[in-house]
Amino acid sequence: DGTVMWADTEATKHNIRTPEKLAYGIVPLGTGNDFSRVAGWGGKNPTNILDNDCQVVRRLVKRWCSAGTRPHDVWQVCIEVTEDEGAILAVDKNKDEAEIEGGNVHRLTLPMISYFSLGQESKVG
Repeated sequence: DGTVMWADTEATKHNIRTPEKLAYGIVPLGTGNDFSRVAGWGGKNPTNILDNDCQVVRRLVKRWCSAGTRPHDVWQVCIEVTEDEGAILAVDKNKDEAEIEGGNVHRLTLPMISYFSLGQESKVG
């Protein structure tokens, strides 16, 4: 999901209208793979992806070339806190809080793709 969002963001920065001009073929190599599942490409990392002269990759490319396209949504989400009541912090992979680059941030606008998640659904069950 992060790679798809990165690709979409970079294309948009270069004035490529992604909904009309760009189609994604997905290889679910990450940990979440929600976008890949929703798009119909599965959610599991393919095994032995480079074996037999990249046969798995070749098969994926053939599927991409014959696949139809589906629209996807990208929107802007704005998070804002007041100066008196908080700041927006980053959380690193060790779950340590740190200031976002640039210092005391009270407003953050980011692009989102596919769905909105705060991570709480992973704690269910």
